[in-house]
Amino acid sequence: MRRPNHGPDYFIRILLQFWGLGVVALAVWGVVIMIRRRGNGDLLMLAFMATFLVFFQIWPTKLYYYLAVVTPLLAIAAALAI
Repeated sequence: MRRPNHGPDYFIRILLQFWGLGVVALAVWGVVIMIRRRGNGDLLMLAFMATFLVFFQIWPTKLYYYLAVVTPLLAIAAALAI
């Protein structure tokens, strides 16, 4: 097993660095809205986000472009919160 090259907070630090606190807070609020609504599209997006975020969190090598898979969904969640 390879040791992780970054800490467990790596992805949130990258999001805060490039998006800022406001957009990250909106994305989190949008995810909360999707969890509460539980529509078919919401559940599909949440399952997609959770799968990739958990996989890349467990994966020992962390690179910032791994977020490219989840970033459009987080942007949709932020737009939903607005």
